[in-house]
Amino acid sequence: MWTGRWKGPSGFWHPLRPPQSPVGSPDPRDPRDSPKSLVRLRGFASISPSNSNSISAMRLFIALNLPEEERRQIREAAAPLREAGLPVRWIEDDVYHLTLKFLGQVRSETIPVVERVVRRVAASTRAFPITVAGFGAFPTIRRPRVLWLGVEPTPALRCLKQDLEWGLATHGFERETQAFHPHITLGRAGEGEGAGAFRGLDELAAGLDYSSTLEVATVDIMRSHISKQGARYSLLESAPLKP
Repeated sequence: MWTGRWKGPSGFWHPLRPPQSPVGSPDPRDPRDSPKSLVRLRGFASISPSNSNSISAMRLFIALNLPEEERRQIREAAAPLREAGLPVRWIEDDVYHLTLKFLGQVRSETIPVVERVVRRVAASTRAFPITVAGFGAFPTIRRPRVLWLGVEPTPALRCLKQDLEWGLATHGFERETQAFHPHITLGRAGEGEGAGAFRGLDELAAGLDYSSTLEVATVDIMRSHISKQGARYSLLESAPLKP
């Protein structure tokens, strides 16, 4: 095991550990033959920033949002899954995103701290590309709870995640210790569904062909609004990365 510490691009020191190969992460096979499109991750175009001054607490998470055209293409690629009659509650494509860290309920007086940390990390991190490819499920494709589109866990993406974790930990937020499985959630299976309800899903998912390269340009603080109709998200702040 490696020892010592390394310093991330935003100035936070991290314990040095060997890289992990998470169980349940996307298939690490060579990229598919389909053409890759290069687009910019710049957040939701259709939402307005929330007003954080008039509410005592907010349910927050930190994310990389997807451009509208990319979300549309993902929905089209995943159409065979939606049309397969699976007992899955599908996520609307206008809220597709990659979660970097879930914060939960954050008191209004603490929100500026979160904003400062995210701005500092983003300003110290150069924009970088990520590859979105490969459909899968947690915990297994034969008995899934979550269906997703995978994101390659590149060193730059892992470093961004770690810098956010350590920066927020210095202000009392719990640091996640589980392996990072970057993905875009597409749907959630119903409770208590047996393996028979998903027969053939593994072959169906393996036959879907989608790959795209996106440049990460911002890190977004998102607010989650929970209701009987499901979750809605609004943008609280968008912090740009170094060009």
